[in-house]
Amino acid sequence: MPDERFVTLMREGHPAASRRLTLERYLELGHVLIAPHGMPGSLVDRALEAVGRRRRVVAQVQHFVTVPFLLAASDLVVTCPATVAAPFGLRATRPPVELGLDRASAVWHERAHDDPGHRWLRARLAGIGATSRA
Repeated sequence: MPDERFVTLMREGHPAASRRLTLERYLELGHVLIAPHGMPGSLVDRALEAVGRRRRVVAQVQHFVTVPFLLAASDLVVTCPATVAAPFGLRATRPPVELGLDRASAVWHERAHDDPGHRWLRARLAGIGATSRA
């Protein structure tokens, strides 16, 4: 699976979409936290803490799938891997804090390595990753 860059997503027409997203502007916005295990904090929060800052999280969800609907109906933003934006037409911008890359990987037992069905699935997943990065 390819490495994924992080982006900050917002709806088209969002008030912050017309200007460069500085750190100050970013911190003024209401943020959605994607917390699969329901725990506070994230990679974004740790990066901000490293520079002595905090964002304002106003909504917390467990799954990426709900985020586009929240963003479409509000002035909230989310910072997440870029593939989340692709099918929803959300506006993506570079976050004003360094987050590195989101690294995805797949592992399997060596017995499955030459299995035709498993090879097909791995090829589809690699193709999806390549398409989403293009």
